[in-house]
Amino acid sequence: MDGPTVEQLRNAVREAEGEVLACDPTPDQLRAEAAEAERLAAETGGASVKTSRAVLSLKTKWELFIDVHGSSYGFDSRAPTVELAAHFITHAYSERQTYSPTGAQGMSDSWGERVVPYLLAKFVFPLMKYEGWVGLNALELLQKQKPFSIELRRHWQSLKASRVRSVAC
Repeated sequence: MDGPTVEQLRNAVREAEGEVLACDPTPDQLRAEAAEAERLAAETGGASVKTSRAVLSLKTKWELFIDVHGSSYGFDSRAPTVELAAHFITHAYSERQTYSPTGAQGMSDSWGERVVPYLLAKFVFPLMKYEGWVGLNALELLQKQKPFSIELRRHWQSLKASRVRSVAC
């Protein structure tokens, strides 16, 4: 018999297994990948890329509102109140930061009814690192943002019922 011996076959199998294992990431590499995933998730609050864009846009609008009107409404930069968020949405109802080809004067209903109530407290406040909004688990964050969500939706509906928008809107 001129073929390989059993010992040579065993050695070849061990060598092949070693090559396969070398392709697998090490525990240190796996931990590094997990740490990076956690960092990215914390950075966006766990939001998808599409939602993250809306969050960043909302954050910019919020920062501008705070810069211009925050002190007039008594904002002390530690933590926003539901009342302050309601003032924010009132301003957005009638003030638009970008040109509208339809002549709209304020933000859209989808923005006021869906974007702000759901994203402001849940994503923007932790992103701004407001006192009491950082390091919350999902349940704590849900409980803390719920009053904002409920009141801001109700407030937008009240604004719509109390004012007539231009025909273009």
